[in-house]
Amino acid sequence: MKLRPGAGPGNGVGSARAEIDYGVKDAPANPPDRQLRVVDMGKDDRGVGIVRRGPTNEKPGDPVPVLWHDYTPEIYYSTSGAGVLTTGGVILNQRPGQGVPNTMNGPSGTGVAGPGAYSRKVVPGDIIIIPNKVAHGWSGVTDHIEYLSYRPDPDR
Repeated sequence: MKLRPGAGPGNGVGSARAEIDYGVKDAPANPPDRQLRVVDMGKDDRGVGIVRRGPTNEKPGDPVPVLWHDYTPEIYYSTSGAGVLTTGGVILNQRPGQGVPNTMNGPSGTGVAGPGAYSRKVVPGDIIIIPNKVAHGWSGVTDHIEYLSYRPDPDR
């Protein structure tokens, strides 16, 4: 659903469970994020996606790869599976994104978790808030982690 700029929706917009199930049906272990809906809220946009990550396959002591988004914060609600989410701290080996930014996260970059990063086990029902410009990356995923990702985009 896309409305003319500044219009905003006249009533609530939802995603039925069937739409969510279709979004992850037959998905490979590490597909690109699947944005379910983006709603033009007038001054800004709101996006909701379902993300499924497969096994991370790291060895003990391996660095944790991370990414960040310049303008887009995220809120995760874990729905199935488990893993370790590392956030914050210094980003080592920073590499800004190349080319045109993707439409879901805007300008972003990658790197490796460094000093001050915090790791926590994430299981179904957990909620994590990740501000823009904060490193975040998964490790310790033995089977999968699936989560709803809410992305407010104040700068469109």
